[in-house]
Amino acid sequence: MAFSSYIGSTRRGGWANSPPLLFQPQIQAHQKAPQAIAPPRLHLRQLLHHRPLDLHLLLPRRHPPLRRSQSPLLPLQIQILHPFPKPRKSASRKPVSAGDSASDAAVGATVDITTKELYDKIEFSDVDGGPWKQGWRVSYKGDEWDSEKLKVIVVPHSHNDPGWKLTVEEYYERQSRHILDTIVDTLSKDTRRKFIWEEMSYLERWWRDSSDLKRESFTNLVKNGQLEIVGGGWVMNDEANSHYYAIIEQMTEGNMWLNDTVGVIPKNAWAIDPFGYSPTMAYLLRRMGFENMLIQRTHYELKKELALHKNLEYVAAELGCG
Repeated sequence: MAFSSYIGSTRRGGWANSPPLLFQPQIQAHQKAPQAIAPPRLHLRQLLHHRPLDLHLLLPRRHPPLRRSQSPLLPLQIQILHPFPKPRKSASRKPVSAGDSASDAAVGATVDITTKELYDKIEFSDVDGGPWKQGWRVSYKGDEWDSEKLKVIVVPHSHNDPGWKLTVEEYYERQSRHILDTIVDTLSKDTRRKFIWEEMSYLERWWRDSSDLKRESFTNLVKNGQLEIVGGGWVMNDEANSHYYAIIEQMTEGNMWLNDTVGVIPKNAWAIDPFGYSPTMAYLLRRMGFENMLIQRTHYELKKELALHKNLEYVAAELGCG
């Protein structure tokens, strides 16, 4: 870990000295589980201590198929169907009744797409898409928007690698600290402006260096909805090679600091740069109480196939879950 997430007397010991997340509960795994139901949105560390598990239950059995989303509001909702505590309901989402078709579709719909079938179907011909290199050629006359305005959606967000070509400290001093300063200054001038921040490692470093006024402005921006914190992990972890214990540890570290310091619990996961995605990550996020997961680095031919059939928004589920 490049820098600590707690300072002074509140430091909890860092990565090496953190209390065990999984192995301690397993000592008690043979005993009868507590009867009390855990609150719907606990940190995974608390969840595991409330409800001891068998380690194998944390591992998905097969690759997830995709289901067509019934709601335009859910960019890739993770709907892993197991008898685990459900995530908290979004305050902005209309409650779903028992007979609602969208609810029925999410819980018991027939699987429409599986990634295996898609990869068998796609020819991977690498057709040049022109201006949209990895897509297809888009043509227009120019008068399509004479009768209605063209809606352009821009999503400003962070992407600050905690170490890549430079060290963490070099990236922080040269870029990340100035980005965070600019976010606070610019968003505070216009309530219409929005931003998404993901990396807790840089945020914690900036927090230590910032004045009380900047910290208060940052917190106010989060509270009024201008600044959304996504993921909450110490980093945006790799999914192809990371052990699930390390994933849980870094998610716990970042989210505990965020909740203790800013008082916010993210509901949306953010995975735009891992090179390859694992069903284990979606499974763990669902267990942690996240409602949605945004992904980006799928194979461009897979992304093109989904885009052609308007299936880029979908509900993911493990095979064999109904």
